[in-house]
Amino acid sequence: MFNDPIIQQIREIRKEIEQEYADDESFYRHYERLQKDSGKALIRRPPKRISRSQAS
Repeated sequence: MFNDPIIQQIREIRKEIEQEYADDESFYRHYERLQKDSGKALIRRPPKRISRSQAS
């Protein structure tokens, strides 16, 4: 099987997370905290409409 360094890094990170958060509840709380911290950056906003005069 081909050893991709990115896949290896992802597996290492996943193992670290599994060791740090052994039970599901603590991982869920951690995940919620991450989503709150970076929530505004992850949300896609709709494009702003411009007037016809600005468009031409």
